[in-house]
Amino acid sequence: MKKIPFLFLLCYLISFAIQAQIPTKEWDKLGQEIAKALNAHDQSVDQYFDKTAFLNRFILQNPRNKDIKQFNRKIRHEWRSFSLGRTLASQPIQYKYEYIRIHEDSSLVIRQWHEESGVNYFLFKLQYINGQWIAMDVYVLLTGQFLSETMKNTIYLPTAIRLIQGGEESRRGMSNAEIYIEATYLLRKQEYQQAYTKISGIPLDERLKGHQILKLNLSYLLESNEKILKTIEEYQKLFPNDPSFEFIMLDKYVLEETYEKALTAVQVIEDFIGEDDYLYYQKGVIYEQLEDFKEAEVQIRKAIAKRPNEALYYWELLSILEWQEDYKGCVKTLKQMQKVLPHTKEALVETVRQFYYVFPYEKEFERWAK
Repeated sequence: MKKIPFLFLLCYLISFAIQAQIPTKEWDKLGQEIAKALNAHDQSVDQYFDKTAFLNRFILQNPRNKDIKQFNRKIRHEWRSFSLGRTLASQPIQYKYEYIRIHEDSSLVIRQWHEESGVNYFLFKLQYINGQWIAMDVYVLLTGQFLSETMKNTIYLPTAIRLIQGGEESRRGMSNAEIYIEATYLLRKQEYQQAYTKISGIPLDERLKGHQILKLNLSYLLESNEKILKTIEEYQKLFPNDPSFEFIMLDKYVLEETYEKALTAVQVIEDFIGEDDYLYYQKGVIYEQLEDFKEAEVQIRKAIAKRPNEALYYWELLSILEWQEDYKGCVKTLKQMQKVLPHTKEALVETVRQFYYVFPYEKEFERWAK
């Protein structure tokens, strides 16, 4: 009789261990499929996202208030037309998406980046629903929160508060929600300055993270370093311990040329996201600015080793080797580019002559370019 409880315990532990194992191959395949769908810049990613599970993460469950119940019914009805794919497709088509890895909290890390606009990371939170693994929320590193949190704090709760209670505080909350919605509408119309002015109308001490992130995005779209730095400083005051803080501060450090702080920021991002070739590239660029060309070369070569078909990394390596007067290394890099990239020798020669200042006049380049 004493052996039976032990047997049950053993079976339970074995069962728990099996359930706890991450289905690595299945999740990796799913991550690659999500990235491929995102790169299509259409609604094809919707098949990998359960919008009902997402909705249930930010609306009040089984509310007693009849007005909230009616509000929930209205949202559920309107939610039928929601499309994550359509939302992400509104991003510039130049953005590229790459699957990076499985994150420790049952999420798939997808990198969004563009050579000029920089980088962002999406963590697709997974859940096993109706016999399949599917995303049910997305954590956005640039905002430091899940999309469900943004929806809840900027739109849903202000309305719910107004329905539950009256008074000046609830009216102000609803007003801020209306400002946010109007600024978002202006953003979609590409009226960036009007949207920036609109969202700036929310008093600093009343701004939620979603409000401040929208203002930051608008400052980038306006290409105003003054607005970018001001908005980042406001973010620092409002959310000094936020997990996305160093990620946002990276641009500030680079603009202010405080490169040691920039390196620390990249390391914080890497500690959270995990190993990524683009972060190696970022480190290489920063070390180049610090004139530590040896370490810059090390970091860029790491980036190339992880993603050997990315032209951006080779051109950065060429610049670093030029600084070190390693012209043989420059030629070797060009030969490597010929092998792995769809670049003709003529195109490579033209680019070097157009964008590099010393190497094109060295004998090593002249011999190779013939």
